[in-house]
Amino acid sequence: MRLTGKSMRTFTTSLIVILLLLVPAAAQKGKGKPAADNAKVAQLKQTLATELVAFADWCVKNKFPGTALTVAQEATGLDAENKKAGEVAAKAGGEDSSDEAALKSLAKKRESSGKKIGPMYCELFLEGPATARKEYDVYIVRAFEWDAENTDKWVEANYKSAWGDKKFALVGAMLAAALPHQKAESKLAKGYPERAKVLRECEAKQASVAPL
Repeated sequence: MRLTGKSMRTFTTSLIVILLLLVPAAAQKGKGKPAADNAKVAQLKQTLATELVAFADWCVKNKFPGTALTVAQEATGLDAENKKAGEVAAKAGGEDSSDEAALKSLAKKRESSGKKIGPMYCELFLEGPATARKEYDVYIVRAFEWDAENTDKWVEANYKSAWGDKKFALVGAMLAAALPHQKAESKLAKGYPERAKVLRECEAKQASVAPL
């Protein structure tokens, strides 16, 4: 069937109306779903999850089921498709050993694992956006939990350049996470007053742009 000029215009108008009706429906369908990770972030999360699961599995085998469950859940939060995390979590849970020798072994294992996990959390932290960083700011906190000493060194090496680039939300999160781990005997202690000053300035700048 051949369309006349009038029929063609009517058909085109109808098609446009249909498309306009479909757009809100498609948007509504995806509403509330988190944005997909980019390739680098996805790879970092997968690698981190693998390291966390390896530590959790060690904990299960060495009488630390409570710690194993917590760490396996941390891994699942990063990579929900990590089957090993689910398998370890299923075997975990319960009271950790209080044996002195076992605790020393745990501390040693956590230290060695932390030296791998901490830097990856730092790298993941940097992948977050300049603002609206809620999802990513937790990663610098975890970096400190896994390897406080080296993460503090990382903060010292990176916060000034980020401040110079006016990444105030990132710097604020970085310095706030460092505060509970700063020690007077640290070789970095002489720089802590400057950090405190920069943190206050970050907080002030963030407050000035926050919605009322």
